[in-house]
Amino acid sequence: MFATTNAPFVDQARLLAMLWVAHADAVDTCFDSKCVYLAWRPGSAINLDGDGNDVTTADPARTPVVPTPNHPEYPAAHGCASGAMAEILRLYYGTDDVSFGFTSNVTASTHHFTTTDPLLDEVVVARIAGGMHFRTAMTEARRSARAWPTGWRRTHSRNAERRGPGRMGENRP
Repeated sequence: MFATTNAPFVDQARLLAMLWVAHADAVDTCFDSKCVYLAWRPGSAINLDGDGNDVTTADPARTPVVPTPNHPEYPAAHGCASGAMAEILRLYYGTDDVSFGFTSNVTASTHHFTTTDPLLDEVVVARIAGGMHFRTAMTEARRSARAWPTGWRRTHSRNAERRGPGRMGENRP
């Protein structure tokens, strides 16, 4: 994405710094929340019959499509990080219309997007289909991550907003 931009090097560096700070802050906040909610993952919920719901039954033989992490399920860290980074892109460019490619090491493919929302939709579906998350964990993480960078922007980007081209919220070609 950044290798094909015409933006000056300093603007590219500023955007990358904002993206990685957003990622780190979102993941840190997400893991703090995981320790508060201590929600079990779909694999545990399906393998065990302890949900108190007479309509559901345990399936001890069920295994997830991909290995699941050994930390609580809610909120979803991928939803937090992806949502925060997508919001930084939207704020930086002043629009959701940001074309980019995203290469997945899991599928060994590159997916192309013209806005950030389809990327976030794909992250939600992939984490649910992989057996790592319930939909609620993904949608709530995405929702809260979208609100988070606005506060970050007020406190951490004062200098960037005074510098001209590349500031957050300015429409760019």
